[in-house]
Amino acid sequence: MPRTNTTEQLRAALTAARDIAAKADNAGRGLTPVERQTVNASLAEAERLKKSLAAGRGTDQLAELAAAEGVRSSNLMGRTFTAGSRPRTASMGGSWNEAVTAELARYGRKALVGSGSTVAPTAWDPEVHDYGAPMRFIQQVIPPGPELEGDTFTYWRQTTRTNNAAPVDKGEKKPTSVFATTKVDDQVRTIAHLSEPVPRQDLDDAQALRDFLESELRLGVLMETDAQILYGDPDATPAGFTGLAEVGGTQVQAFDTDLLTTIRKAITKVEGVGLGSATAVLLHPNDWETAELSRTSGSGEFHLQSAPVDRANARIWGVPVVSSVNVAPGAGWVGDFAGQARFYERDTVRIDWSENVYDPTYNSNEGATDFERNLIRFRAEARGNVAWLRPLAFVEFATTEAASS
Repeated sequence: MPRTNTTEQLRAALTAARDIAAKADNAGRGLTPVERQTVNASLAEAERLKKSLAAGRGTDQLAELAAAEGVRSSNLMGRTFTAGSRPRTASMGGSWNEAVTAELARYGRKALVGSGSTVAPTAWDPEVHDYGAPMRFIQQVIPPGPELEGDTFTYWRQTTRTNNAAPVDKGEKKPTSVFATTKVDDQVRTIAHLSEPVPRQDLDDAQALRDFLESELRLGVLMETDAQILYGDPDATPAGFTGLAEVGGTQVQAFDTDLLTTIRKAITKVEGVGLGSATAVLLHPNDWETAELSRTSGSGEFHLQSAPVDRANARIWGVPVVSSVNVAPGAGWVGDFAGQARFYERDTVRIDWSENVYDPTYNSNEGATDFERNLIRFRAEARGNVAWLRPLAFVEFATTEAASS
């Protein structure tokens, strides 16, 4: 392929990714699933073209090309590459090229952000999970709602479903069915926390420390989001989500014989209302262990050997299982999470840092800013909320006899 054509194609791929990110950034939102797929495809194509050029072009030439497409760099040869605020070490070989691609791929999750910020990957996982990919978070089994332009959203929640459809003779009065709904006005909620102050020197000397802090902060936001999805706290100040356990109209399944039997009966209740099939079972790890260790009466063989529980693929009665410490022990949930729930997300997990925090108690109340002490604090936050469209499609079940009483 002529080198000029390859260069133009690389420029076009980088431009496509940048333009989509800029569009989302200007709108003050994250990337949609379709935009994210397009960005990832453009970045993959750029990576392929970059490799075909790398053998015959110097680092400076590729740096010029990347800079022309909006990728900012500082002293590329042997020092650091910086996009946003996060430093990357670059050496004389091809590692700067890899750093460019890594940074672009990271920003493909959301539009580019300014100095002092990074964007952690979105909590919503757009990948299709096959039987061999267990879910880690409850949010993963709930599809995203329509894209938000502000912080409020409205949806209709079905509260009654009485189907009276029947054969009717000519001229006879038709029966009336009752499909009562209620309009729900809600808004996204912010879930956030801070790190303790960290010496800048430690962050400069150990990139792994920064990665660790960002990972822990992001995990904390995701864990609290899961807890809010299930139990919420709409009456708190500030208010939380309306969790599944708090929304009215869900069904209940008492403990029956053993855990496997109870879960199967709960699945039947989901299917019995005619709204769809069960798409996820939520269990505390202790209760998931009980399911896995279930034995048949008489022979004492593990059920695991012959069907209901699939440990490798985290499925029970063919339904994916989310094993989470956010699920209260003794009470699990099963329902049509894919069809009858939506997660409205205004902002994915975002990581910011600052040096401007003032501590009035420092040095016997002398006071000092983090900037004066060369300290940095990180903040992680996300904005979203959950919508329960048809609560009747969800069943809470007891995992033990004691929990039923």
